[in-house]
Amino acid sequence: MTANIDSTHAKAGDGITPEFIAASGRAAIRALRGLEQTAIMLERWAPECFPAGEDGKVHFARALMESAAEEIRKAWKTAIDETVAATRPAISQPEK
Repeated sequence: MTANIDSTHAKAGDGITPEFIAASGRAAIRALRGLEQTAIMLERWAPECFPAGEDGKVHFARALMESAAEEIRKAWKTAIDETVAATRPAISQPEK
């Protein structure tokens, strides 16, 4: 489930201001950077900790580490895209 916070949902008196939305977006992106660092660490150390065998096969733990890093990257990209979209001011479309 994804929260959708944008200025169209803000109502007078509910405490959600454009400044709050922008600050929340920045805080979310900072938090997501920690997740990105986890993916980088897994990608960096998986091959060193569990090198492929002479036959090219990789240890199960390495496969798990690499899979986790890939999923983190996918989730991170989606979360960044959603955060940016939610905090970007609405662009008005010209009427036809």
